Amino acid sequence: KALEHHVGGHDLRGRPIAWDDVVYFENENVRAIRTAGWKYIHRHPAGPFELYDLAGGVVGGKELQTILMGGAAGGFLRPDELDLPLTFEAVREAKTTLGSGVVLVLDETVDMPRLLMRLAAFFRNESCGQCVPCRVGTVRQQESLARLLSGKTIGGVQQELAVIAEVGRCMRDASICGLGQTASSAVESAIGRLRVFQ
Repeated sequence: KALEHHVGGHDLRGRPIAWDDVVYFENENVRAIRTAGWKYIHRHPAGPFELYDLAGGVVGGKELQTILMGGAAGGFLRPDELDLPLTFEAVREAKTTLGSGVVLVLDETVDMPRLLMRLAAFFRNESCGQCVPCRVGTVRQQESLARLLSGKTIGGVQQELAVIAEVGRCMRDASICGLGQTASSAVESAIGRLRVFQ
């Protein structure tokens, strides 16, 4: 039934799905359908490693740099943390999140500082502006990242990182909604866990 639902339809890129494109996989932890390069996971795997393995690893044999768990408001995992079970309790203990369910695999070619700038720009643009911590905090976060990227820091790298941490704490504690409360999550995770900018 699951296969029939996908065959004859279209994948996320709008391409038709034919029987030749479908690979069905099932074990006690995972039931997945891969169609034309996309995976449809019907039950969560035991951890990112199993999901990473199901997806076929990094394209082109490149090295894994990091995995962003939970989307733009999530947190990063290092390659040595792939054995983390994908449960709410385990990811909370590891100081990351399942968030929106996104598991974004980033290879060695991804420029992490520029990725963080794009995430900061996303939250700045998405802020409704209703509360000051989010309205001002997302702007200040993006400005600090821009200074770090340009090398024109105010007071040095450590000072800029301290500003990002303080702005993140303020947004987390005082923003009205979840957007402001998580706007610094991925940025702070990359700085703390991946040592970006250090």
